[in-house]
Amino acid sequence: QNNQNISTVAPKLLVVTEIKGRKVLVAGVDFGSEFRLKKWWRLSAGMKPEMSGDILLGGDAAAQFKVTPGDVLPLGKDKLRVSGVLDSTGSQDDGLLFADIRWVQQRFRKGNAVSLIELSALCSGCPISDIVSQISSVLPGARVVAVKETMELKMQAMHYFHKFSLGISALLLIVAGMIIFFAMTAAVRERVQEVGLFRAVGFRTGHIILVLLTEAFFISLLAGAVGYAIGIISPRFIAPYLMSAYNLTFPFNPLLAVAALIASVVVGLAASIYPAIRASRLDPVEALRML
Repeated sequence: QNNQNISTVAPKLLVVTEIKGRKVLVAGVDFGSEFRLKKWWRLSAGMKPEMSGDILLGGDAAAQFKVTPGDVLPLGKDKLRVSGVLDSTGSQDDGLLFADIRWVQQRFRKGNAVSLIELSALCSGCPISDIVSQISSVLPGARVVAVKETMELKMQAMHYFHKFSLGISALLLIVAGMIIFFAMTAAVRERVQEVGLFRAVGFRTGHIILVLLTEAFFISLLAGAVGYAIGIISPRFIAPYLMSAYNLTFPFNPLLAVAALIASVVVGLAASIYPAIRASRLDPVEALRML
């Protein structure tokens, strides 16, 4: 009843295969329908595939295999010519290899099989729920999902996860501040004699505070640098074991590094102010008696 509200039908066949010793997900698609469906697709290099043996690579897949348009990828006895490379989309498309669906069906002996079919509505106000229910009734064995509803659920989940991560970050900052506070307080107690000597030789209250806060500044700065370095380096070793199917990169972000250092210094100084003031008020006579 709503077939007039459907603008694009894009079938897909997904097959896992091995190229150059690496597993890759091949998506058999109809390129004409796919480009109409995904209007955000842009080519960073090359052109749209024209021949059945031409392939299109996502940006991450092209970087993984180190190929550019015109290069050839071996798949068994077949030679696949890289026709183009897609701009990064931030989706799973970045790691896929796209080929003509009829070629994929023949190459992997899948007959007329398809893994999924994506439909595009003609207008934003089209009755999506009616279309979904009608397709479900016509194809009772198929699982029909409205992408809009799925995306809304994903965005809602990401929103909650973002709020949760902010809460965890705030909690970690509070815990870190408390640890620094107690550490500085303990350090002041252990350095009573040292502070007493400073006062005895003429150091004023402000001088004592400045010495202790300067020490806290450099310790916090070093801790922030080490923490950021661990945060950048450790995922490079952990990610291949957890997400080997994705070619993830962890570039150095100068702004994030500066923000991490500033946050570390601010928390360190804030937690050290009270212990420093307390140390500056020590009675030098009482401190020297402990020598």
